[in-house]
Amino acid sequence: MINFEKAIASAKLLVGNEYDIYWNKFNEDKVEILKVEFLQTYDFIDGNEDFKNKNYDKFVEMLETFDKNALGGKENIKRIHFVKKPVDNYLEMEYYTYLINEKYGQDVRITYDRSLFPKKMYDFVLFKNGNLFILNFGNNDGWHGAWHITDRKIIQDFSLWFNELFDKCVNFKEMITPNKYIIDKMKEKQIID
Repeated sequence: MINFEKAIASAKLLVGNEYDIYWNKFNEDKVEILKVEFLQTYDFIDGNEDFKNKNYDKFVEMLETFDKNALGGKENIKRIHFVKKPVDNYLEMEYYTYLINEKYGQDVRITYDRSLFPKKMYDFVLFKNGNLFILNFGNNDGWHGAWHITDRKIIQDFSLWFNELFDKCVNFKEMITPNKYIIDKMKEKQIID
């Protein structure tokens, strides 16, 4: 299984917007991206207030903005999210953003099986051009940067592990039974088909 501590020991910590610069460049170059999200909620984001308060019209307006800024035409992202049952408010909200991500070609999968992951787990993004970023969210209290790894052996190990994990996951649509009102509004506004 993957050893994050070993990978981090060989890494350079990027802070501030250094990671964003890499993300924007590699995304523009359409480099294949493998992404794993492990946290159930991101406390510093904590979802959308309109969604939490059941103000679904305002929530759908936010989704329209998300759709306009989505990675249009990019079919280069495979993503896995570990999900605990019952699904919390944040992940239920994420479901609707995943619908938009899927519209633009992302393949989003989930798993409920904690045993598929190492005991010490981090979110990460692997760009298939030889760049791995282990994301540092501290104690889920905010963005603390990303460890940048370019060691080919470590990247190969992460890539192989991701592919094995991806095959054991299911489509994100199995995560929840969606809110019909939100889905109908998203279709009405042509956010999804």
